[in-house]
Amino acid sequence: MRSVDEAFSEVRNISHNLAPSLLSERGLKGALKNLTDQVNQSHQLKMSFETFGLEGKLNSLVENTLFRAIQEILNNTIKHSNASQLSLQIAQGNNEITLMAEDNGIGFDLKNLNGHSGHGLTHMKTRIENLNGSIHIDSNPARGTIISIVIPLNPKQNVRRTHQSIDS
Repeated sequence: MRSVDEAFSEVRNISHNLAPSLLSERGLKGALKNLTDQVNQSHQLKMSFETFGLEGKLNSLVENTLFRAIQEILNNTIKHSNASQLSLQIAQGNNEITLMAEDNGIGFDLKNLNGHSGHGLTHMKTRIENLNGSIHIDSNPARGTIISIVIPLNPKQNVRRTHQSIDS
């Protein structure tokens, strides 16, 4: 059995190498299918995704932000959660796109997160907030984690905002 660090390193390399070219060629849905296939072939973690209303390509900044968020969620799931399943749902409405990520891992106490979050989570939150989006994390020890991200699709709403830390 491979170590968690080896698995984490492999997923990070796969997902970072895929992002730019795959997003531009296939869009978010195609890039996620490719990432999911690679994770399922090389890890004990089983990853699945569903999309609702996601047809065609999105604004490249929104696609890139969502893909990078999914990479961070996947990396944290592999590294910290001991989960066997990670489920992603992406729903596109007229005005916003929503990502729901849920794992069946060990979860964590959110009170212990503030001030101790890694750079990846902080950067993910900053990228999302720069598009006037929001992120909500729901987790408890022994129950797994659910992460919800909402990003508006109106380009006028995707105006960069000032940096805020994860614990604000």
